[in-house]
Amino acid sequence: MKAEMDDGCSEKTETPTSVTDSMQDYLYAIFEIVEEKGSVRAVDIAKRMNFSKPSVHNMIRQLESGGYLVITGEKRIVLTKSGSDVAERLGRRVAFFESKLVEAGVGESTARREALLMSHGLSDDSYQALVKYERGRCSHSE
Repeated sequence: MKAEMDDGCSEKTETPTSVTDSMQDYLYAIFEIVEEKGSVRAVDIAKRMNFSKPSVHNMIRQLESGGYLVITGEKRIVLTKSGSDVAERLGRRVAFFESKLVEAGVGESTARREALLMSHGLSDDSYQALVKYERGRCSHSE
């Protein structure tokens, strides 16, 4: 299930999470790889994120002990409900910022990369204020 873009015009709420930005990045990468390939292994994550296999394995252990993913007998990585929730929430934020950057004329690859940075760099309160602002703009244009 693909993370839907929060265009600011729909009713969605964000809830703060205690996972680190790095953990969120891993969960989001896993989510995206599963969307593309159907399954994911540690090597896929290492390639996607350009990290060493030992670094990826360390984070996978952290995420597994935190209840965000499980590893199958075939060494496939599967997100739990908690892991999927974190990845989808980050995906909505990334999609929101990416769309706004592209609308402003930023190239797609730059917009994607910088949207992830913006998603982490902005507090939940500021993000919510932007979403609320966009909802107001949408309701005035109808």
